[in-house]
Amino acid sequence: MKVKHLMTALLAAAIAAPVLYAAEEEPGKNPPPPPAERKEMKRRPRPPMRGPREAAKPSKELLDAVKVYREKPTEENKAKVRSILEKEFDARIKREEERIAEMKSKKAEQIDKRLERLLKRGERRGRPGRPGPEGPEKPRPPEP
Repeated sequence: MKVKHLMTALLAAAIAAPVLYAAEEEPGKNPPPPPAERKEMKRRPRPPMRGPREAAKPSKELLDAVKVYREKPTEENKAKVRSILEKEFDARIKREEERIAEMKSKKAEQIDKRLERLLKRGERRGRPGRPGPEGPEKPRPPEP
C-alpha cells in the first residue's frame, strides 16, 4: 500500500512541476511567440495582355470632342464624335488586316517547318511519358 501511495505522489509531482514553474513567471507578461519563418514567394511578371491596348485609351482628339459635346449636346457635336470614332475604328481594322496579311505570307513557311518536325521525330504535345487529358494514346487500327 505504501508503494501505491508513493507512486501516486511521485506522479502528481511530475505533473505539477511544469505547472508550478510556469506559475512563477510574471502573470501579466507572456513571452512573445517565436518569429514565424515566412516563405518568400517569387513574384513573376504578369503576362502581357492580349489584344489591342490602344483601344483602351481614347485619343486626345476624341476626348476633346466628347468634352465639347457634353458642354453643348447638339447633333453636330455628336456627329463629330461619331466621325472620330469611325476614323479610329478604320485605323484599327487596317492594322488588323495588315497583321493578317503578314500571317498569310508566313503561312507556307510555318507549314513547312511543322511538316518537317512531324516527319522527323513526330510532334509531341505535353510532357513525354505522361498521358494527355484524353488518357494514354491508343494505337490506331491500320487503314485498309
